[in-house]
Amino acid sequence: MSDYNDDATQVGWSMNGTEWNAMSTVIDAALPDPLTTRGDILYRNSSITTRLPVGTNGQVLTSDGTDVSWEDAASGFSDPMTTRGDIIFRNSGNTTARLATGTSGQVIQSDGTDTAWATLTASDVSDFDTEVANNSAVAANTSKVTFDSTSSTKVGHITVTQAVNLDTMESNIATNNSKVTNATHTGEVTGSTSLLLADSVVDVDNFKVEVGPTNDYVLTADDSKSGGMKWAAVAGSGTVTSVAAGNGLDFTTITGSGSVTMGTPGTLTSASSNAVTATSHTHGITTGIADTNIVAINSGSVADNEYARFTSSGLESRSTSEVLGDIGALGDVVDDTTPQLGGALDINSKGFTEELTAGESVVAGNVCYLKSDGKFWKTDADAVATSKGMLAMSLDTISADATGTFLIKGSYTTSGLTAGSEYYLSTTAAALTDTAPSGTGDIVRIAGYAISTTRLYFNPDGTYIEVA
Repeated sequence: MSDYNDDATQVGWSMNGTEWNAMSTVIDAALPDPLTTRGDILYRNSSITTRLPVGTNGQVLTSDGTDVSWEDAASGFSDPMTTRGDIIFRNSGNTTARLATGTSGQVIQSDGTDTAWATLTASDVSDFDTEVANNSAVAANTSKVTFDSTSSTKVGHITVTQAVNLDTMESNIATNNSKVTNATHTGEVTGSTSLLLADSVVDVDNFKVEVGPTNDYVLTADDSKSGGMKWAAVAGSGTVTSVAAGNGLDFTTITGSGSVTMGTPGTLTSASSNAVTATSHTHGITTGIADTNIVAINSGSVADNEYARFTSSGLESRSTSEVLGDIGALGDVVDDTTPQLGGALDINSKGFTEELTAGESVVAGNVCYLKSDGKFWKTDADAVATSKGMLAMSLDTISADATGTFLIKGSYTTSGLTAGSEYYLSTTAAALTDTAPSGTGDIVRIAGYAISTTRLYFNPDGTYIEVA
């Protein structure tokens, strides 16, 4: 116990400071202070008065009905909601859980067991629709017969967004049942009571006819019909008695016997007439390819730019290839392996060509010789082996061992030629020169002639000279 030096009366005892200090000394000796740490509590355990140390942060002083102790706080209710609009409810697993917010316009419904968001259907508000039609239950709500203009109440498919008096609505509906006038129409249909259809706008669907049409019937006027029109078969029968004059025709009266006289067109002056018996009025037209016949086209398919051929029945359409076959002509002289020519050969400045195999890579204009392997290699006037035999000029870029087009004899277009000059194999591989090689061992062999500065007539000479 603390020292107490002042005279005082403590807990109902009257003693001075000296007496109090003396008593404290006695009590401290008999009951030592068990508290040692800030926050300790003095309490009675199962047997003695002693110290209860302070608990850890967040603990609470808890009693089990017999003793007290510091314990962790029991876990509280965990908030399951995560999103704006969530609702806490008891789910089918009997667990408190989150009910997510429904979509726009949905309402909370119960099936008697569980709760859920749902969309109202027409059947959900069928009773409301019926009561609105009868206006019985709504009229009974005498305390509230109008919706103010600021209200916006949606029930099923009915939305009220302005002031509505239901009694007035019922009266207006009843009035509309006996409405016999229409709004005034303008445009193609005009009027307010009896409507009038404007001229030139009637189509088949708008005809007022008592019965539907029958095949081959025509629409005729009939003022005895309510619409003034009817469908009817073409009426009338008998004999044609005359034909009005015109376009060269001048038929006299037609009778059941005798003849019909047909006049002649104005461009003809013959006074004779053509007698046609009353029992035969068929005038046939003779077609064919004989004199005075009319020629007919005897072909199921006639196309622009095709040709015509006479047949026993008339004219027949023929394509270019068919005409060439008819006259035995050649469509393409290059494709004929045995041409029979009766005049000059026009090879369109190309010459004679062959599809040959290159022994090495060549380009257009390279002159090549035929080697013993059956392939064409680049010429070189430096040696006999690369200058003799069959020569050909490449017209394409051809890879080694690949096939391409070679000129055997004919015109080749190039540049830089000297017109009128002879051109020899060159000591430069695959090239030609207008100067004969002159080195020892060189080969002099003519390969062609310059027709102009840009056209070479490739015509290799079969002979050659080796320079000594």
